[in-house]
Amino acid sequence: MNIDIEAIENWVEETRHRWKVPAIGLALVINGKEELLRGFGQRDLDLALPATESTLFAIGSCTKAFTATALALLVERGLMQWNVPVKEYIPSFELYDRDASAKITPVDLLIHSSGLPRHDLVWYSAPQLSRKDLLSRLRYLEPSKDLRSAWQYQNLMYVVAGYLIQELTGMTWEDFVLTHILKPLGMSNTNFSVRVSQLSTDYALPYVQENEAVRRTDFFDLDAMGPAGSINSCVRDMAKWLLFHLGYSTHEIFGSTSSLEKLHTPHMPISTPPRYEELSYQDYCLGWVSQTYRGRRLLYHGGNIDGFSALTSFCPELSIGLVVLSNMGQSPAPQAITFGIYDRLFGMSPLDWNARLESEQEQSRKMTTLGREFREKDRKPDAAHSHSLEDYTGTYSHPGYGTLQISQEEDGSLSVRLNELSGRGAHYHYNTFLLEFEKLPSPLPATFTANSRGIVDRVSIPLEASVSEVVFRRRAAEELYDRSYLQSFVGDYIAESKTVTVTLDRDALRLVIPGELDISMIPENLNTFVAINTSSIYAEFAVSEETTRLILAGPEWAIEAQRTTA
Repeated sequence: MNIDIEAIENWVEETRHRWKVPAIGLALVINGKEELLRGFGQRDLDLALPATESTLFAIGSCTKAFTATALALLVERGLMQWNVPVKEYIPSFELYDRDASAKITPVDLLIHSSGLPRHDLVWYSAPQLSRKDLLSRLRYLEPSKDLRSAWQYQNLMYVVAGYLIQELTGMTWEDFVLTHILKPLGMSNTNFSVRVSQLSTDYALPYVQENEAVRRTDFFDLDAMGPAGSINSCVRDMAKWLLFHLGYSTHEIFGSTSSLEKLHTPHMPISTPPRYEELSYQDYCLGWVSQTYRGRRLLYHGGNIDGFSALTSFCPELSIGLVVLSNMGQSPAPQAITFGIYDRLFGMSPLDWNARLESEQEQSRKMTTLGREFREKDRKPDAAHSHSLEDYTGTYSHPGYGTLQISQEEDGSLSVRLNELSGRGAHYHYNTFLLEFEKLPSPLPATFTANSRGIVDRVSIPLEASVSEVVFRRRAAEELYDRSYLQSFVGDYIAESKTVTVTLDRDALRLVIPGELDISMIPENLNTFVAINTSSIYAEFAVSEETTRLILAGPEWAIEAQRTTA
């Protein structure tokens, strides 16, 4: 194979400058040899620090292949079987769809066949959540497809895979990958946290491009989402990862080549048509995408997280492996560099991938502009909101997506906070406001709804386009959920011939009229409760030194009762 290193380096530099990427890390391995390990550009623009083959970059979702390899190790050691339901290993595991909960397997976790769309704002807005927290929220996330009926990229299932490792081995995902993958391969400069990267003497800072300007952005702490995308590495280490997958050091980890073959076998077709005639349809393997390019099969996976973009790939037929790491968020540069290098190594006339990807970006910009124009066209500018702005403020919650806080600023505008993600709300029309969050590319319409008593008690937001809008329900002040406060209402209440029994059920009151009513109620305001499933039934308690009186009301009825027991 004729390898023109100078031509490859020139292509990398040309592409890096064209996309304004501060730094690129490149690893090229061929026939078991490290042909090129190099850093291009600057890992820190302010200090003009050069990138090297040891510079640490976040590799994002290129991490998924490490998690898949870890599960393959569990199978090889007899700790797990690929097609045994996850629930047999994690009894608490629950999805929205009970049938899917009972049937989903470790393979399904890795091939994006769970039926769930991305639901990424569950974790992206709340980086403080633990893996166990994320696992508990899955049951509240609506699927858009049936299990195994379609490929839909899904980060949270890889968190489940990482949690599964801990349940079966007693080791965290990080410790297991470090002990059984990184150390055997000699990947000593690879870590699992951007906090650890920043203790190094050679790490890349994260950047983003806004219009024509390149600016520094913040590192994103991916700790809980680690199995889906938290690894940070350098091209010197990633070259060893490529050699492993090309079969040159398989024995360092696996006892049989069949385990590696399992990882590289297509398991789930991806229905998206190929963008260009040189590309085939894609299939998803275990942590890898399989696709032919110009007649040669490639296995690859991209990675994107705040301030970083990456692409790891290899061509088994020609024993070529390539890693491109960059410190520019959402950059097409790794893709352009990768395909351009394969063109040269395949001995074919290079295609202008930079021009192709620029055209794609321009089409995307046009779609965004058109969407904004249509949104403005649909707006009813004279349609006022039905309540005062203060009535929309408060804390709203969803069991899967967490907490949405809305407050009024001194200038009369609304500020919003979805868990840790901050933004502002501007009135659109009627009871719909546009919420603009600091890290999201487009505003989200939020529509408020008042209950039958005229109280604004919920807000609906399309956080995941392929399923129903996510409904956040108003949540009372936290002190009203204190168990001692709730306990003070427990007892029997007598109303003529009826008895209303009030008990405590977690953070809700359960009100029962035998044979007539059995309903759970949560705090609305001080001494006022509303039914969980319908706002048309509510309860008011009048508390005095002598006794407590209850008024329980529905749409066309009301009961007044006196407590007889404390």
